[in-house]
Amino acid sequence: MDTPLSTADVTMLLGIPASTLRYWRHLSPPQGPKCYRLGRRKVVYDPADVVAWRESRKAETVWGGM
Repeated sequence: MDTPLSTADVTMLLGIPASTLRYWRHLSPPQGPKCYRLGRRKVVYDPADVVAWRESRKAETVWGGM
């Protein structure tokens, strides 16, 4: 079982600000990698969901060679 990633962990992996992740979570429909709550306040991300989201963005936005 993979250890859930915190918002700080995901910002380091993706190179985006934490405020962007928070904004994406509150959009309707939510954008960005899937997340869930542990307890009342802690928002965490499954590492596999973060990788899958990153790969989907890569596939949608790749330029050249197509």
